[in-house]
Amino acid sequence: PIHHLRGAIQVHNQTPSSNNIRATVYGVPVTASLKTLQARSNDNSLHYALTYAGRLQLPTQAAGLSRIIPQPYLKYLQGSSVINGEVLVDAEGLQRFTLNSPMTGMAVNLPAPMTKIAAQTQNMNFVLLRPPSAKGQVVTPSLEGTLRWQDRLSARLRLRDRGGIHSAAIQWGERVPTLGTQSGWWLFGDFPALNWDEWQPIVSELSEVAPDPVTGLEVGQGSLDNTATLPLRMVDISSPRLTAFGQQWGQVHVQLTPPSIPGALNVLRLTGEHVHGNVQ
Repeated sequence: PIHHLRGAIQVHNQTPSSNNIRATVYGVPVTASLKTLQARSNDNSLHYALTYAGRLQLPTQAAGLSRIIPQPYLKYLQGSSVINGEVLVDAEGLQRFTLNSPMTGMAVNLPAPMTKIAAQTQNMNFVLLRPPSAKGQVVTPSLEGTLRWQDRLSARLRLRDRGGIHSAAIQWGERVPTLGTQSGWWLFGDFPALNWDEWQPIVSELSEVAPDPVTGLEVGQGSLDNTATLPLRMVDISSPRLTAFGQQWGQVHVQLTPPSIPGALNVLRLTGEHVHGNVQ
């Protein structure tokens, strides 16, 4: 994730360090400091920690970030906001990436309740980790991420080493959702109010996005996975005020389950004050 390193680096006892570096992190220009860390007391390997600060501008810098978040997901963000974080690498590559931002100056152009005007401050934290693998175990290369956006939204992501999202679970609220092992995405939450008619085209678009222009990979497609899209696995949401199919309902619980058999129909379950039943 680190490119275009510039600045003086001191080497003491074969360990580099610096307090004045300029670089790009996923395409975002930053100023940074570098230090060398001993990994563990029983391990002679070294970790290199780059602590950085900069300013994220979207859509200008979307291309670089598409390495971890495909551009179709970034197009709903617009503006400029300060960021900071840390990149931890070792001989095997990226081990941890963190990004923090108050999001002041960044607008979120999504339907309610996820709309955000640029002037609002809503803290965002993103952590990307390489999960440990058992010795001798053959695993698909992946990174796992956790996103927290104020007290509004939490998400878990699994990314491919060569780009693209393998799976994502999105939860409205502070509770971090469980991420399944299958490729796909899940949506959960108790929403204060929701207009599904506004969200449905966006959900469909993000389930069938075009190949990323930088990596050339489609969402869900990675070095060991030829999945063409990121299939929808489950929608499980409730709201005291739901608008869907041109109608309004109160106290509704919606469960949308895609078919397990190719070619079969989706199953939509609705329960609420004035509606109850299944739709296929």
